[in-house]
Amino acid sequence: MIFTSIFLTLLISFVLLINHWGQNKGIVFLVFGILFSSIRLLTFLVINIQSDFEVLALLFLHTDPLVCLAGPAFLFYFRSLIFSKTVFRPAMLWHLLPSILVLINTLSYFFIPFNEKLGIVYRFTVEEGFDLDSLPHLLFNYSFQKAWPPILSLSYYLFFIYWGYKTKRAGSIYIKKRASLVINRVMVIVAINLIPGLLLVGYSSYQASVHSPELSLDYTNLAYKDNRILYLMTLILPISIFLSPTMLYGESDNRNKLGLFYTGVKKLFISEMSVGQKTIPQSDDLDRIILFIEDTKPYLKDNFSLHDISRAINIPHVRVTNCFNKQLKISFPIYRNRLRVQYATSLLRDGAQLHMSIEGIAMKSGFKSISAFYAAFKAEYKMTPIDWIRENL
Repeated sequence: MIFTSIFLTLLISFVLLINHWGQNKGIVFLVFGILFSSIRLLTFLVINIQSDFEVLALLFLHTDPLVCLAGPAFLFYFRSLIFSKTVFRPAMLWHLLPSILVLINTLSYFFIPFNEKLGIVYRFTVEEGFDLDSLPHLLFNYSFQKAWPPILSLSYYLFFIYWGYKTKRAGSIYIKKRASLVINRVMVIVAINLIPGLLLVGYSSYQASVHSPELSLDYTNLAYKDNRILYLMTLILPISIFLSPTMLYGESDNRNKLGLFYTGVKKLFISEMSVGQKTIPQSDDLDRIILFIEDTKPYLKDNFSLHDISRAINIPHVRVTNCFNKQLKISFPIYRNRLRVQYATSLLRDGAQLHMSIEGIAMKSGFKSISAFYAAFKAEYKMTPIDWIRENL
């Protein structure tokens, strides 16, 4: 089953790159996150089945710096989903710090001859009470390093949920909607992957405490040696990605049987949970509409209409209308004016009023007249643009 998991992981990575590269270069982060997480789980598996010591000698401790990058990789990918673009900022380099520290700590182990490493991993998996901290290290002991990657990954998951909800509250209407979609997908995938792992670590810790007076997160306790059921854990991440076909394949396709199956199960579940309530299944049309509006900013044209969206992304007019009325719960004219007002306020924050009239800002934001701009601005902020400038600038 190890090779089945490796094959599925590589297959999913290939499908993700092929289908999403043109839409979002941030897909590279997701691929790296999947690969780094799979490496950690594969190392855990090989330790417990107590075989393939040559493979374990290659994975053991050597891959810890890569595993520490799984959390940042997932975070960067989901950020790119919410904002529909991948932006590099120097501050992002701080996320490499844990991986760099682990790499430095493990450098002395890297130079140990391979045959000696074979003996180390054999004693670590077979001998009870093997002192991992006796191995050469530079900064901190390996007991801490062994527990650090899962703690770091969990911290990143929790931070993303916090950051996602914070972005959702503070963002514009299309950012709010996109953040909701991404958070919902992340919650499902994280739950599928995290809950079994937490249960396994908790039970493993309990079993270890039975044999030792001190509580420890012992990977090699007797409860898990040669336990073939652990092979199934390597399939959790690939399967969870397959259960989210929108994330895997991008735009929906009626020929995608997996997507139809997923949608059917979702409809059945929702109908059972909310009897008597009419629900509208989530459509990828809204994702495409939001992406089009974010990338091209068509609302800056004074004649921007629903027909422009329909023609640009090849979606029937009625489906575009339904996305606004039934999913966003807002009419298109209000949505369009809100985007224009937000653009106008961004111009004001940049000091456009110092070299441009209010009417000029209104025209540049897509409004046909100054009166329409004032009406939309007051509807959004309950004050005129002049009053807004006095209070905010």
